[in-house]
Amino acid sequence: MQISPVRLLFLNFFCGVLVIRNRCLLNCGIRQEVNEKVSTIDIHAFHTLSHEEALNAADELSIDLAKKFGIDYGWDDEVIHFERPGVSGQIQVQESELRIQANLGLMLMMLKTPIEQEITRYLKEHFGCSFDVV
Repeated sequence: MQISPVRLLFLNFFCGVLVIRNRCLLNCGIRQEVNEKVSTIDIHAFHTLSHEEALNAADELSIDLAKKFGIDYGWDDEVIHFERPGVSGQIQVQESELRIQANLGLMLMMLKTPIEQEITRYLKEHFGCSFDVV
């Protein structure tokens, strides 16, 4: 059975359809390959916090994202990996730099610009960041 992309978006958003690695597994057992186009966010920022303060601020950011958007995250040394349906990525915390990379799925790719603007606003407010285009 073929499912239209619009119906797939509806099922994904409203009915909890599980999309894993370009494969759609519907809760009713229907299976279909999905050619999921991905939009990438890549933000490189410079902060003036101490390394410890930057790590703490990044941890607070992760906790905030988890509460607000149901994002799962975990630390791997000085990198936070995050994921939820429709988005995955990482936040690298370095001495004086941050790099945020995220892959947006089909549903969120239309919101790429507002998401980038919100990330930029948050980083300016909480990290005192300046930005470099990557």
